[in-house]
Amino acid sequence: MNIGITFGVFDLFHEGHKKALKFCLERCDYLIVGLYTDYWVRVQKGHGGRPVWSYEKRKEVLDRFFQEQKVNYRIIKMDSLDIDNELRFADIFFKGVEQKNMRWSGTPNIILVPYTEGISTTSIIKNTFKNE
Repeated sequence: MNIGITFGVFDLFHEGHKKALKFCLERCDYLIVGLYTDYWVRVQKGHGGRPVWSYEKRKEVLDRFFQEQKVNYRIIKMDSLDIDNELRFADIFFKGVEQKNMRWSGTPNIILVPYTEGISTTSIIKNTFKNE
């Protein structure tokens, strides 16, 4: 059994997130998703209204997505930026090509997850609130 792992915020869950997760699911038998807590999202993204959705809401939406896909998965609560501890359980680390600051050591195989052009949580926020 191939175990994959990825990490993210998954705020305002959109088509880019779905494509990325489907990409991961096609390449492993079991996917572990590290979902960052609200605190760590603010540390990573700044305090400017991020995350828009709470940890609980983001987890609920991810659970629903995975249940619809009928796949084997587990969501783990990431309340630190130390990902090395979680990587020891995986055969494959799915890392977004835009995750330039994500550091790791002694990782399993790394597969870069393509970025979906034209859609991001940041652009959704900017377009939603640009007229305010």
